[in-house]
Amino acid sequence: MRISITRRRLLAAGMAAASLPLSGCFTPKLYKESAYHEQVSAFMITEDGKKLVVLGQDYHYIFDLPASLRPVLQSGYRKSLHTQFTDFRGNGSGVTGHYRILLPKNASADDQQAATADGFTAAQAGLVLEGDIGGKRYSTEGFADKAKDKDNAAQAFNHPYNVYVRESPSVVGMGLRILATPVTVAADGVLVLGGIVLLPIAVIAIEANGGLRIM
Repeated sequence: MRISITRRRLLAAGMAAASLPLSGCFTPKLYKESAYHEQVSAFMITEDGKKLVVLGQDYHYIFDLPASLRPVLQSGYRKSLHTQFTDFRGNGSGVTGHYRILLPKNASADDQQAATADGFTAAQAGLVLEGDIGGKRYSTEGFADKAKDKDNAAQAFNHPYNVYVRESPSVVGMGLRILATPVTVAADGVLVLGGIVLLPIAVIAIEANGGLRIM
């Protein structure tokens, strides 16, 4: 009886050891970083100025709007700004990104003074404000069908604007479930988030370097 038990234990240990190389081969593939390009149709903020919403084709990205950005997006000089959103990274439903806003050196003295008061600092090309943002991403599945028949507030850019997004682990590879977008379309076509109206903030020229003109 003792010999039989010992053999069983040795056999079980051998099988476990043999399975380790296989496990080592598959795990990195599941967690390997992947990337995709998100085609963005609009950048919006909630009417209370607390959320920044990026409307993409596959996902909606909802960020907590940094306090430093609120006065900038409501300023009189915002039409002169060149804005870039970069380094988007997804981790499950979470997402982070980086923004860089430039007020060109040929801006008026009044605009430069106002921007400096809002936290912009001197750079070679003008005055710059940059920082990081964080929030959540949500699936747009079914959203297009709800919005297509309504003249909603999501005004598209005059040229495609793509955001490069890296994700680790891969949503597809890990079989992760992303919740449906909380952005809804009201009867009058206005987009709403949690009962708060969304206002478009960037809707016209996209610069050759990928920057946006904030409107």
